[in-house]
Amino acid sequence: MWWLSLGGRFIPQQSKRLCERSMETATRDSTDLQRMNIIPNTINSDAPEICIAVIVNKFLPAHEQYRSAFNSNADQVCGGWVKILPRLTDGAADGHVLSSAVRAFGATILQSSSQGESINFRFLEAYTVALGKLQVNISTHHDGFNPNLGAAILCLAMAEKMLVSFHHGSNAHFSGFSALISSCHPRMFASGILHSIYVGCRPILLFNALDTQTSTFLGRDEWKVIPFEQHAPSAMQNLITDVATLPSLLQGLDCISSLRGEMARLRALEIESGLLGVLQRLSFWKTALCTARQNQPHASNRVKDCIYPSSTSSTMPSIVEAYVSTFELICIIEVQKLRPYLENEHQVSLESSQLNATDGRISDLTSIMFQHIEESFQFDMGLHGPATAIFPLKVAYEVLRTRGERNRQQLERSRRLIAMIRQKGFSVD
Repeated sequence: MWWLSLGGRFIPQQSKRLCERSMETATRDSTDLQRMNIIPNTINSDAPEICIAVIVNKFLPAHEQYRSAFNSNADQVCGGWVKILPRLTDGAADGHVLSSAVRAFGATILQSSSQGESINFRFLEAYTVALGKLQVNISTHHDGFNPNLGAAILCLAMAEKMLVSFHHGSNAHFSGFSALISSCHPRMFASGILHSIYVGCRPILLFNALDTQTSTFLGRDEWKVIPFEQHAPSAMQNLITDVATLPSLLQGLDCISSLRGEMARLRALEIESGLLGVLQRLSFWKTALCTARQNQPHASNRVKDCIYPSSTSSTMPSIVEAYVSTFELICIIEVQKLRPYLENEHQVSLESSQLNATDGRISDLTSIMFQHIEESFQFDMGLHGPATAIFPLKVAYEVLRTRGERNRQQLERSRRLIAMIRQKGFSVD
């Protein structure tokens, strides 16, 4: 059994099994490579501190690279935890799983910079070694959440997300990482390095849950409140809190077809209520964002900083508005799927302009999303910019693709943006 250091209680065995199972997908490619004798038994790559420098300089936005500490109020969406990697690797031995994972992540970033075919070999070598060490560490881990082990999982997941042949492994690793965190008490993540890791990875864990349509611990009330008792959440963190129930609603909708008659109708009503609740909260965000954009004195402090970020870079775009539109798009598309189960229910609400997925509304929402995605490609955003754009772009593309010619102009725009993200080294599949 796994022991949790806080309170001495047992961590459920299923969490450990889930984390171990999450490794299976990620190991298939590396196992095949070893069989072909492409990967040597030893690793001879850059020192961890050199790889850390590559990761920080290439991945973080320019204004974040020179801050001496992790900023829990920053509105980073993907990779905020990268800022604490130097602190973690300082205490990790050269042969530690984190050092190996950092090498793999650093080599992947160098590969995205098109520095030659030898970089491919460096990544495969580092990735295989790190994956093997991670499996050993997970199978022998007994003391709750280990920040070095957690950071190693995140490094490998981000490396996999940047490579088409490995991108399925990233979902597996994020799911395993989610299981590790959820097996602990949320108070463990209220301060220090663990708070930085939780805040830094929280958005991408939500996106992974939405991608896989799987409910997540992030939707539980205690995980929305307790980790922020000592540090006020940023605008992006507040937004994540307001939509954290979406994955469970999507999972419920995905399973509703297995129900019949009255049970299906009641479940549909429950899901509809949840989606309408999320839409209502998003409506508040849209109003507050508009007010903040006009720089009016009565703008809500809760979202003012997502329009005027307190950073040294006045050119840093806000991606928060893009995500508000992304979540709204998800909600209105999912509400339409409930129509067959609610033919005689809530005719007024289901037919209202606020819920209809009209071509015009989809075009408006995707235009907002694409505007901010294009801004995220600014040079001073580093790789963090395109990484941040992957989830909303995938959502927009899937919706537009299914609607065919009705939103042709926006569909072509989404394809151009996907091509730009792939040129930056990320997989969008």
